[in-house]
Amino acid sequence: MEQVGFRSLQRKWHRESTGRQSHFGSGSFVRRTPAKINSFNYFVKEIVALPDSRNRAWKKKQLEKIVRRIRDSTVGHADYSAIDFLEDVKCACARDGVRFDDDIFNELVG
Repeated sequence: MEQVGFRSLQRKWHRESTGRQSHFGSGSFVRRTPAKINSFNYFVKEIVALPDSRNRAWKKKQLEKIVRRIRDSTVGHADYSAIDFLEDVKCACARDGVRFDDDIFNELVG
């Protein structure tokens, strides 16, 4: 098994996160700090951090707009099931660049 040190991980991470999306998600922790990340603890803490409630509110608002739009466009369809509705919402999210979240969707629909 190869032993990897902190500096080599940091260099590899920096190389992977510049210019393209890192393997650790959206890389939002890189955008939040203008300074170079020198602490491995900070790096790990930002990866496992709970989502910001304001960010969740924004996601909910965006998903709510999509759900409302799909509901309005499918009123009166006799053979339209809940599965069709879910699929249409997921497709609209992908088309609009909104990340689909099951918990928020269930909160809005349920």
